[in-house]
Amino acid sequence: MGSRVKIVTAKKISAEPVLFYGFAGIAFFLPLFSPVSDLLTYVVFAVFIVTHLSEPGTSRIRLRDARFSILTGIALFLLTFFHLFTGTNKGAIVEQLDQYMAILIFPLSLAFFSSGESYPRRMQSILNFTLAGTIVTTLVLYAAAFLRFIETHTAVEFYYIKLGNGLHPSYMSMLVVLALAIVLDGWPAKKWINRNRKLVSPLLWIAAGWLIIFNTLLASKAGIFVQTLVLLLFALKEIQKKDFRRLIGLSAMLITSLVMIPFAFPFTFSRFVALEETLGNSLIRNEWVEKETTNSRLLGWDAAMDIIIEHPITGVGPEKVQHALKNSYEENGLGYGNRNPHNQYLQTWLELGLPGLIILLMLAVIPGWYALREKNYLHIAFLLIVFIHMLFESTLERRLGVMIFAFWSSLFWFYTHNQRKSKKTVITG
Repeated sequence: MGSRVKIVTAKKISAEPVLFYGFAGIAFFLPLFSPVSDLLTYVVFAVFIVTHLSEPGTSRIRLRDARFSILTGIALFLLTFFHLFTGTNKGAIVEQLDQYMAILIFPLSLAFFSSGESYPRRMQSILNFTLAGTIVTTLVLYAAAFLRFIETHTAVEFYYIKLGNGLHPSYMSMLVVLALAIVLDGWPAKKWINRNRKLVSPLLWIAAGWLIIFNTLLASKAGIFVQTLVLLLFALKEIQKKDFRRLIGLSAMLITSLVMIPFAFPFTFSRFVALEETLGNSLIRNEWVEKETTNSRLLGWDAAMDIIIEHPITGVGPEKVQHALKNSYEENGLGYGNRNPHNQYLQTWLELGLPGLIILLMLAVIPGWYALREKNYLHIAFLLIVFIHMLFESTLERRLGVMIFAFWSSLFWFYTHNQRKSKKTVITG
């Protein structure tokens, strides 16, 4: 009787399978239909709360194992929450907190994932769902562009915002390049590549080629730059592994992806030409704002720095950023509305002051250090993708950007943490 009750109780509080399916669903739907991922985020949080209340002792132990990772991961949320007591516009701060919920939820929830052998297996499955969701999304978007092209007969349907069907190209590019990194790292094939190399290897090369083509069509300048860095990163990996066959393949893919832009992707090439013209123009003119996005970013950075110089330590608070930026634009004679500065580092400095900027940089530097130590190339690739894009986008001002950042930062950091723990256990044993 007693043992039967024990078995029922154990099943009742087993949260990990539910968490895994929640994370797998988030990974699949994030590029395809992000509102589903938003909903699943709150489902995951509900499971976390219920499990914590059911067996607080277990959850405390797991939280203690990775307490630094969790505390650093949720620090931006906590700092924003502090402004709720000091800010004047409570509604704007609550809205920001709602957008930042993923930054709180994912680090806490991942504390329930088991360490040891099950974690890499779960991680591999989540990465496979990510790859599947991204490839399905790119095929759907391309098919939709083709149907529009039949009606309009304009090639622009296959490029930039049109291709993304309204989705900002930079955010779609982050997801596409992450999927490319997953393919290049070999995650989807780890179980079968040795047994079915002749079948799996060509499929992975085809998938990588398609993702590069799609990312080039998105015409995000930052996205193509980051894609180049990711290809170079995995070329370096093959040099260290002395796998010269794959190195030749990656080198050919990298060179082809760059050389073909002027010939096969005229719209994408025109954006780089406009970039060169903008950077070569010594006078930044207001009429350029509508013509070239690079110049609009320069204007935004300049306006943000004017405010930061006045409030370098505390910033202006999350609720006052847009108003302060609008005033700064108007003082310089620019009709630039309420747009953000298109730089997350400046955005965070404006909102949360120097402490917020330091926390954001810690979220890049500390995981980056661990990823380099463990030679986790996929984690390094993710950090490059996100934190370079943050130079050109206020990534955390969009819910999708927050989801990408919080979800994958937490997953990779905990995975790298688990790698270190496993190695220490082996050495000690």
